[in-house]
Amino acid sequence: MYATTLVVAVVWIVLDQATKIAAVRSLEGQVPNDLGPLVLRVIRNTGGAFSLPLRLPWVFVLVAIIVTVLVIRALPQTRSLGLATAYGLVVGGAIGNGADRIFRDGAVVDMLDLDFAPLQNFPVFNVADIGITVGAMLVAVLMVLEDRRLAREEPAVLEPLGHGGAAEPDAADVQSETDTPTDTPTDTPTDEAERPVQVPPGTDA
Repeated sequence: MYATTLVVAVVWIVLDQATKIAAVRSLEGQVPNDLGPLVLRVIRNTGGAFSLPLRLPWVFVLVAIIVTVLVIRALPQTRSLGLATAYGLVVGGAIGNGADRIFRDGAVVDMLDLDFAPLQNFPVFNVADIGITVGAMLVAVLMVLEDRRLAREEPAVLEPLGHGGAAEPDAADVQSETDTPTDTPTDTPTDEAERPVQVPPGTDA
């Protein structure tokens, strides 16, 4: 689980930073590149994710650190590769935008602008934002599915015990009890049978 989360996070960080470097070199100061439903334009975002108007860059760095710590603490209890992958997306996106806050004067490079109804007014975003959003949605969905799976398994565990009561005896145990011999003897000789018969004197034996 640790390896899966780490690999996904590193891959997403590299992908995010590579697209930002390419966008700054080829698009900054240029006319937006219209690709139909998607327009490529560079915006230096000093606010929050998806260009939210929050001017607290170091708070976002702290949030990225907190998210990473929370994921590391959750990994020992993680048993799903899908959940580990989702954690990697969230961590990769948080670190990707956090790196911009540190190395780009507190501004995040956004370059993806949707231009189709009904999302034509959607804020400009980047690859890191995609990782955070998709990863968080996957975490929520997978946790709900895991809770439902555990809820289905719990009655199956309690059913053999009579829903939490004492277990009923097996047929083999009942049979073994009926085959056990009793302690009362059937042909025990009495004291009269063991006592010798005394013949009176003068009589024939």
